[in-house]
Amino acid sequence: MRKLRYRIYQFLDMTYFASERGRCKELAQGYALPGGFQRIYHYHIRKTGGTSLNQSFFASLGADPAKTFTAIAKKFNKRLILGDKVVVRDNRYLFNQGNYFYGFSHNPMHALNLPPKTFTVTILRDPFKRVLSHYKMLLQIRELEKKPRFFLKHEAAWLGSGLSGYRENISKEHLLRQVYMFSKNFDVQEAHDNIRGCNFYFFTDNYVEGLKRLQDVLNIKLTVLHRRSTQDIQVEIPDKAREKAMEMLEPEYRLLAMLK
Repeated sequence: MRKLRYRIYQFLDMTYFASERGRCKELAQGYALPGGFQRIYHYHIRKTGGTSLNQSFFASLGADPAKTFTAIAKKFNKRLILGDKVVVRDNRYLFNQGNYFYGFSHNPMHALNLPPKTFTVTILRDPFKRVLSHYKMLLQIRELEKKPRFFLKHEAAWLGSGLSGYRENISKEHLLRQVYMFSKNFDVQEAHDNIRGCNFYFFTDNYVEGLKRLQDVLNIKLTVLHRRSTQDIQVEIPDKAREKAMEMLEPEYRLLAMLK
């Protein structure tokens, strides 16, 4: 399915979106960032604050963050031109082509082939806090949203009975996403090396400080925008369920300890 989607995007970019493609290529040739970089790509790990980072970049381009987020999600090829800046999400073909200023997706590093001179950034979070945030999001979807997006509706089936049921149903790729994002084989050392190979990474717990440092590195004004995607749902986590989850998340805790 992933390869088929890639081919479809490739075909449409050369036919239906040919005019837009030419315009984006022309604009991208003029992009120049500190350090000789030409574009920015965000390895967006879910529930780490990545959506807030994306919206900060939208705002830096003079766009309305919320409206832009909705507009790019609705665009079939997931590409928008904001003034003279091209923004892309969730389109591996366009990411690999490189004709954009800012790109982001949940795709793991090993599924992409980003061109040289791409400034890469990611955000990392305490593993249990990240998993608990995702769990709460699915609870909210099940209880409050009448028509959730397809992939979220699918994930809501992971809930089962409490956190223990969720932990048993969720795939390893999602449970250990911070490792899998940077290592197809869940190799902690490989993930560590690949994250260290990114041009910038920071932690959710120090989000404001990290964003300010990123702003200085890129010489782009980035306003702190906190986008809370889930309500503050209160859930009671039994000690045994928490301990088991922490045990299963041990590779990620080891990874973050190495990085810090």
